[in-house]
Amino acid sequence: MVLALFYGVCVHIVYMKTKASGSKKRSRSKSSTKVEPLLSADRFRLYPTPEQEQVFLQISGSCRFVYNKALEYVRAAAALRQAAFERDGVQSEGGVFADVYEAKKLLRAWKAEYVFLKSVPSATLQCAVLDVKDAYERFFDGQTAWPTFRKFTRDPSFEFPQFGQCKVTAPQGHKGRFRFLALPKIGMSGTLGPVKMKQHRPFSGKVRSVTVKREGGLWFASFRVERPLETQKPDVVGELAARVVNEVPDFEDKSFDEQTCILDTMIASLRITGGDVGVRTPVMTSGGMPMGASVVTSARLKKLADLQRAVDRKKEALRKANGIAPGGSLKGVPLGNALKRAQVRLLRFYGKLARIRKDQSHKISRALVDGCDIVALEAIETKKMTSKVTPIEGSTRSRRRKILDVSWSQIGAFVEYKAHWAGKRLVRVDPAYTSQTCFECGYIDKDNRKNKGIVFKCLSCGHMDNADINAAKNIKERSKDVLRDMLRAQLDRRLETSSLRLGDPGESSDMTDADKKAAKPPSCLLLRK
Repeated sequence: MVLALFYGVCVHIVYMKTKASGSKKRSRSKSSTKVEPLLSADRFRLYPTPEQEQVFLQISGSCRFVYNKALEYVRAAAALRQAAFERDGVQSEGGVFADVYEAKKLLRAWKAEYVFLKSVPSATLQCAVLDVKDAYERFFDGQTAWPTFRKFTRDPSFEFPQFGQCKVTAPQGHKGRFRFLALPKIGMSGTLGPVKMKQHRPFSGKVRSVTVKREGGLWFASFRVERPLETQKPDVVGELAARVVNEVPDFEDKSFDEQTCILDTMIASLRITGGDVGVRTPVMTSGGMPMGASVVTSARLKKLADLQRAVDRKKEALRKANGIAPGGSLKGVPLGNALKRAQVRLLRFYGKLARIRKDQSHKISRALVDGCDIVALEAIETKKMTSKVTPIEGSTRSRRRKILDVSWSQIGAFVEYKAHWAGKRLVRVDPAYTSQTCFECGYIDKDNRKNKGIVFKCLSCGHMDNADINAAKNIKERSKDVLRDMLRAQLDRRLETSSLRLGDPGESSDMTDADKKAAKPPSCLLLRK
């Protein structure tokens, strides 16, 4: 374990150096103005036949097998390099990314050794190998843990990286939403035919790839779509900075207080909505609009408990029939059909709750983005608040479940990408004391909101309000400070760009600092430019 950790640190250092050198090369390049395309996903439900579903499971199982083989190869190569380093004291060249591409070359040999891989589309197996590279990249970027082997219990999925290999057709003379998705060796060739798909809306752009996945007992097709750049609107903060440059050309010559007053005047023209997240109401806006509700209601919680008890009863009956102690492992014991059906019912109910939760997050985020220019939310670390390993003070199982039920993190992620497409901004503010601060007078006291109740009553000025609305107003007010810093950063970038456009003589090494300062044009001219 220590050796693996040491090797991971070494690889991480190499990865960061490579990443940094690549960024320097890009910054020196004159053609670094390439605009990245907008990527999104269009997700539709599939209705495969039992035969088609069996093929889906076969493809997914083969991809899982190839992924584990590739990860095993990368780990073995890393162990060999580590052993050579301990023996010779010299770090050999190469790394996990080079090992991944070497594993990709071994795919043909694996097909010859394991014949069942030949019946699977090769593109999906190549994607499974490259998933190892993506897993290591996410680990080095701090997004996920160390890559591990994929288990059989993982939701089956596979990807076709080139949509040209697939085809979406509509039934002849049919005007409904149903379409047919033809995949390689499923519909494009063979006797199974294309898969029935419910396409409730047209594609939002040019389709690049498609991923088939089972979630909650249902199958879905996620199409990776490249959206037209025209769909992304200009950034509202950038437009505000342009207004400052055009309307106040001598902005930089003014005092700090005058600049702050000008920026505050500009910010006042924006529509800002503050949102306080909670467990009773997922989001309460500064305008007093409650959004969302708890997904796991008492009726759904009762049904969930009934389904879980049904699975537990059948497992205990199976243990008793095979002479296994209560709560013992059922590994290697054939599961009965009744137990499998009970597990499927439980899995589908979990999937239903997840879809309801996701649908609610989409509706909340859409309403927030459409109703304002700036959405201000608290910078809450949901992962730490719901952690079982290192729980924070006051964290209980019930509260962790309620936080996960209202999906704070998912709502914030949806607001962020929708605001980006709409040319708007999501602003994260410090959540400290937002629920204990009086919006009218600014007095802070934990007794302003006794026992975290619904009513907020200031002990200093007597101001009374809904506690969540008062907190949302404080969040909205704090977002103005963040926006002010954003505007200053935008103005600094515009000033720097204007200096480069006018030919800043700072690039010449033959000039002294005094000569550079004298030759540099006045800042007001730069802003006018």
